[in-house]
Amino acid sequence: MIYLLVLSFFLREETIGSSSFCFSHGEDLQILKRCSGFPIVIEVVGSSLKGQPLHIWKGQVESWSQESSTILDNPDSTVLDRLQPSFNALKSNLKECFLDMGLFLEDQKIRASVIIDIWMELYGKGNTSSHVVYMKYLDDLASQHLLKLIPLGRNEHEDGYYNELLVTQHDLLRELSIHKSELETILERKRLNLEIHEDDYPLMDHPVKARLLSISTGDSFTSSWVKMDCPNVEALLLNLSSSNYALPDFIATMKKLKVLVIINHGHDLAKLTNLSCLSSLPNLKRIRLEKVSITLLDILQLQRGSLKKLSLVMCRFGEVSHDSKEIDVSKTLLSLQEIDIDYCYDLDELPYWISEVVSLKTLSITNCNKLSKLPEAIGNLSKLEVLRLSSCINLSELPETTERLSNLQFLDISHCLGLRKLPLEIGKLQKLKKMSMRDCYRCELPDSVNNLENLTVKCDEGTVFLWERFKPKMKNLTITEEETEHNLNLLLLSCE
Repeated sequence: MIYLLVLSFFLREETIGSSSFCFSHGEDLQILKRCSGFPIVIEVVGSSLKGQPLHIWKGQVESWSQESSTILDNPDSTVLDRLQPSFNALKSNLKECFLDMGLFLEDQKIRASVIIDIWMELYGKGNTSSHVVYMKYLDDLASQHLLKLIPLGRNEHEDGYYNELLVTQHDLLRELSIHKSELETILERKRLNLEIHEDDYPLMDHPVKARLLSISTGDSFTSSWVKMDCPNVEALLLNLSSSNYALPDFIATMKKLKVLVIINHGHDLAKLTNLSCLSSLPNLKRIRLEKVSITLLDILQLQRGSLKKLSLVMCRFGEVSHDSKEIDVSKTLLSLQEIDIDYCYDLDELPYWISEVVSLKTLSITNCNKLSKLPEAIGNLSKLEVLRLSSCINLSELPETTERLSNLQFLDISHCLGLRKLPLEIGKLQKLKKMSMRDCYRCELPDSVNNLENLTVKCDEGTVFLWERFKPKMKNLTITEEETEHNLNLLLLSCE
């Protein structure tokens, strides 16, 4: 009976013109029979037919009624066969994006930002590529029930921030994407998944022609890499579980590599070594490291002039080093526009060199509980447009030099419970248009905020009162009061 309820979502709400139509109980059961009662197949098949004319629905039911077997009865007619029409109905760009999902591990909870980073570099057209386009691709696939989007908070993905959105995919749909990729010959394949059990490698007696390469290793992997020739790889995803992990030397030969994603799925942090192999990659634009132990000096010493975005999630850095002032950061990281540091619990201060990345436009430091202060030199980031500091609960104040961030448009200090005050001359930030300050009820606002024109502030019940006294003079002030959020989806992160 529960399957009939699921199916009715797709069947009984269909309309033709202004008139509704519905299926008979027998026709409902015929569709259920062909789907063998698999909810995911019902969802996907129903979604692909939803909105189609009545004759399409009737024709599909009649076609199935002429077959005596169900999906599982006939070895030549599998569950994947029934999902296939939904794939066929996709536009060509969405087909490519759907196939990319097979690169991730089974049952993996993927941050949307990982996927969007890959798509922007592989399918984008230079600097005109927009994250909004690729977020829409995720929405489109989700609307077809080909993946699921799980929000972790109320964040509206402002300014391209997608760390609070998880993507999951049913195992059968992942199998479909892998199956479709494997239909191509090894020399034509755009995507390749390699699973290495212990140190046992699959036979690789020819160059890897794929553009996207995913390599997964277990907790007993010793980093005894074999030589591989991967001249066309543009996106490399490394899934690891061991406590020590050395990057393979053959990465240095991937001259077309644009995106590197390293995700540790083990219980403990993995010590990451041999990062020097990344120093000779002329096209490397994005690096994302999750749950690994490195030093921030390691990143600086890569001297990657092509790097545009650096993401460090659940990483451990050890003590911040101040011994590398001989390196000219403005030249070694001259293209870096975005730094994203999230859930890095041992980060208590930022290294000096971040304040010297003069090309930086977005700096996100979130959920870093030990961070107590920002460097005074942060005022040097004259091109900075977004400063996101949410949920840094021990951050007590912003440096007065923040007033020199003349291009700052968005400041997020939400959930900074320990924040006591804003810079006295914050009113000098004439381009500041948005602020988010939920749960900042201890924060004092200086009189200079009166000088901020056309400002939109997001507050909660505990912080909205801070702005009441400024309303008479700030005619264009917009205050949005939001209720305190209680999102159980956050528990998904604690289970990883």
